[in-house]
Amino acid sequence: RRSAPCLVAAQPGPVEQPRRMRARLTVEAGDCSPAVLDLAPGTPVTLGRSRDNTVVLKDDLASRLHAKVFFEDGRWR
Repeated sequence: RRSAPCLVAAQPGPVEQPRRMRARLTVEAGDCSPAVLDLAPGTPVTLGRSRDNTVVLKDDLASRLHAKVFFEDGRWR
């Protein structure tokens, strides 16, 4: 039985200082771990099936390294 696909949403937070941008990834559907992750500039986050990722997607349609989220030039990418 294939698990439901994971749906992850980025939620930008308020800017506290010009150099500090806060954001959060939240799992909205499916089986992923962790379900909520606060992002920090300077700390890239990876998503995928591999256990080496920051967020592990339990979805056969996701690749081992499916996505990378990072802060660059004042923006989350």
